Amino acid sequence: MTRNHLNYMMFKMSMEAIKTHKFKDRNTYLMLKLLLRVWAVKELASDTAGLYEKGFFISGSGRILDEAFKSLLNDLRPHMVSLAEFSPATQTHIASTIGNEYGDIYEAQLA
Repeated sequence: MTRNHLNYMMFKMSMEAIKTHKFKDRNTYLMLKLLLRVWAVKELASDTAGLYEKGFFISGSGRILDEAFKSLLNDLRPHMVSLAEFSPATQTHIASTIGNEYGDIYEAQLA
């Protein structure tokens, strides 16, 4: 139960930070909120024994949790390529052997 409580506190503090931050683009807020929900449901699904023991979950809760996770993944799916390609480190810090950040082939700048 301690792990579940710590996860709850991390979720709560992260959600509060996302809600209070002034993002330039509202889509960033929505994406972070979705990613946080995916994390929370995955964490709940990874260790349910204590939640059943303490009465937070009842029979059928596992199925509902699975359905919620699938629904969140469906919402996340259209954004996967942009999330996978985003990394500030890959833009300037990691040297490429085939080109630079502008796509110029064979003009890599080694750090």
